[in-house]
Amino acid sequence: MSASHRARVWLIAAIVALTAVAFSRTAQARVFRHPSGFRFWVPDGWKTTTSADGATITASSNDGRAMISFAVAPRGADRHLLMREWGKQMRRLCSNARSAKPARRMVNDLDLEIIDGSGTMKGVPMDYSYGVYWRGPSNLIVVAVCANAQMATYGETLVKTAESVRL
Repeated sequence: MSASHRARVWLIAAIVALTAVAFSRTAQARVFRHPSGFRFWVPDGWKTTTSADGATITASSNDGRAMISFAVAPRGADRHLLMREWGKQMRRLCSNARSAKPARRMVNDLDLEIIDGSGTMKGVPMDYSYGVYWRGPSNLIVVAVCANAQMATYGETLVKTAESVRL
């Protein structure tokens, strides 16, 4: 299976996990330790779901207006391909999707490439960010989505959660 095909298969699985969050049973936690070794903070009281294969963990606010998802990509996956595929997916999910140029920085001794954007999802104006944390062959995808009207409420929490990643 080619790297491009593996990335697409992973992307489809991650999308299924993201859309399933509204229909899943919930649990509450503070720190998640992903089987891949990554760990990250989840706000108290947020609903969390884990995909059947354990690769994706999603947390959403109790009112459903903000969510963040962490997913491990296949070991050694091309992060540039992952970013392109997520860009395509965000353009499919959001009408009028507009994205900034990628920003790259270090967070907790991990490299991070992230793209911020906005669009309309199901008639609701949204802000989103998607990115890849990496160290060596390990890649962790993070996707955050929030209704524009709720950014004052959830924006800081989403940033702190996204930047809590450790390996």
